[in-house]
Amino acid sequence: NHSLYCSGKAARNMFFKVMAEEEPDVRVLSYSPGPLDTDMLQTVRQCGVDQVEDLLNSIESEGMVLNPDDSAKHLLTLLEQDKFKSGDFLDIFDFDYSKVYLF
Repeated sequence: NHSLYCSGKAARNMFFKVMAEEEPDVRVLSYSPGPLDTDMLQTVRQCGVDQVEDLLNSIESEGMVLNPDDSAKHLLTLLEQDKFKSGDFLDIFDFDYSKVYLF
């Protein structure tokens, strides 16, 4: 169910923001890896809801579906650069890849 998935993501983001405030000695980052080429994406792509299927087909045709390894490398680069504030939410599409790392 997509509403549960989205609610879980929103809850995680808020949890990390509050945790960063309450536990200043703990660094946390909420990272959105982007749409990844996984079994889950394939399952959602065939969910029977035209709007969802059309959106995912559009995202894929625009080259926005990522290999999980590439997204993980991007996350490691962000962690190594250490320019985020604890509790931040970072989305892979918020960055110019050429300045962070080349796929």
